[in-house]
Amino acid sequence: MTVAQDPPRPLQASESAPRALILVPNPGDEYREDFAAIAAHVRAIDPGIAVRIVHEPKPAPDLAEEFRGGRTLAVSFRHGVPFPVHGRALSCRFIPKSNQARSYAAAGIAFPRSRIFQWNLELDAELWGPYVVLKPMRPGTMSHGGIHLLPTPMVGQLTPAQFAPGHPIHHGPMLLQSFIDTGERPTSYRVLMLLGEPLYAMAIVLKQPRPDLYAAPPDILSVAIASNSGPRDRTMTGDPEILAFARRMFQAMPDVPLQGLDILRERHSGRLYAIESNPGGNTWHFSSKLAAQMREEMGNGRDILLNQFGALETAARALVRALGAV
Repeated sequence: MTVAQDPPRPLQASESAPRALILVPNPGDEYREDFAAIAAHVRAIDPGIAVRIVHEPKPAPDLAEEFRGGRTLAVSFRHGVPFPVHGRALSCRFIPKSNQARSYAAAGIAFPRSRIFQWNLELDAELWGPYVVLKPMRPGTMSHGGIHLLPTPMVGQLTPAQFAPGHPIHHGPMLLQSFIDTGERPTSYRVLMLLGEPLYAMAIVLKQPRPDLYAAPPDILSVAIASNSGPRDRTMTGDPEILAFARRMFQAMPDVPLQGLDILRERHSGRLYAIESNPGGNTWHFSSKLAAQMREEMGNGRDILLNQFGALETAARALVRALGAV
């Protein structure tokens, strides 16, 4: 068990209720530098806040008793808060895409028409449009292929034999969504939000143009229509419309502290659509091993991501504000 702690500080007589932030990063040494810096920023903002960073929560530290009676906020960047705390606790977790869609609909946020795929399913093209997207629902599978653009009438004609044995369609649920045309070079936006504050925002554009949408049915299953389906360009963006939309997306599921929000802009109307929130916690790409190749492709990617909005100081301010609301 490793717990980074502030030096002991005697409570002043006026401090009847100590305040504390308990931060639980994902496992791995690569996160230590970032969270130590966030803790330092928190202390600079308010020296009266105690910060505990729990890197290895087994066995669970006795933080519940340490801050009993005080104002405590635990924020877990992994699945769940793996130990008991008094006060408020927020954590990342897996939320099925279908549940995310319901949350966005309840918040009045545009989301592509969606449903679970089934064999022999007939779709109404007047409702769904001329094309639909078929993609895996399991976390982490979309970046490994399995995203397809289909003419809507073709959905009912699909058979298992059209897909390779290792294709995700044979191993888990698939989602159908109405197709949002973002242009000849598929484009999406990723905004990393912590407690409602953007830590970075980027546009992701597929390097090669997509093939003709009127490709013959035997070929269309291989059409690249997602910005993560091949080599891509990434540029940071401060587009106020994208950032405002991302804040609305975050508030649809405000109890998930860290969200990697994916957004599409329809090229003809300019309308923005929520795609997903990636709420599982694997989106701390400033230092994660998962995003090492992305940072390398960007060229000095870590500094680019950290410096856009002053991510670590912004994170500290968001945490202090959230603690004040407890």
